[in-house]
Amino acid sequence: MKLQYLVLFVLFVNACSSSPSDKSENKKEFTLKKNVKNEEITKDSLLNNITPIWKVEMLGNGEEVLVKGDSINFIKDDYRQLIIALNKNNKVQIEFQKIRGDCIYVEIINSTYFTQSIGDTGADWYLVSLVYTLTESKKFNYVFVNFKEGDHGGLPGKKSRNSFNYRIQ
Repeated sequence: MKLQYLVLFVLFVNACSSSPSDKSENKKEFTLKKNVKNEEITKDSLLNNITPIWKVEMLGNGEEVLVKGDSINFIKDDYRQLIIALNKNNKVQIEFQKIRGDCIYVEIINSTYFTQSIGDTGADWYLVSLVYTLTESKKFNYVFVNFKEGDHGGLPGKKSRNSFNYRIQ
């Protein structure tokens, strides 16, 4: 199981699949799949895990699947823990800015890495993971993601789960 997450992480970091001049926000289709595990997970064990809370997996047939880890239920109401989990073992780091209504504001503090080094696919997968993870909390429907624009990652701004197209598997 950890090997799958490691492979996913390597794919995530090394993905680069489109032209550098494409800054438009792409709506990608994913399949939603619940990751079912029978092991007990605690807050401490989650934060020591390599896995992101929500992640995109590439299936053997090339289909991209969005997977929700069961461990999110332990921390979904604590945005600080969600941010720690997102930053854990990830080269793209975010920093909390503020909360206004049902929107949490975060900033990608290493924008150059996010917009120049992980490609369109890596940036898209990261944004999906970020938005789905932070909006898992009932407090938030939106995530305002601030970063310095570059070749990948689209535009900074307010995003929701509706910013992405998903099919439920």
